[in-house]
Amino acid sequence: MPRPRHPPTTPRRHPPRTDELGRTGVGASRALVRGQVLPGVSVWDLVSAEGEERLYVVVPGNVGGPEALIDVLAALRR
Repeated sequence: MPRPRHPPTTPRRHPPRTDELGRTGVGASRALVRGQVLPGVSVWDLVSAEGEERLYVVVPGNVGGPEALIDVLAALRR
């Protein structure tokens, strides 16, 4: 069965284990932390075992308010 294609950017709100979700959920074999898109919001470059690259954004549950994901997506578009 072919793997489902993932969007090029994967924002996550308060994952319990961000590294585990990147590895098993997204299928990443490597990760490089780029920095922050907003204070407290990490941006990673993930590479799958097949070599597919993806931007992975980690939004902790204690950062921002109800509009946090909207704010992150707006910042990424700049």
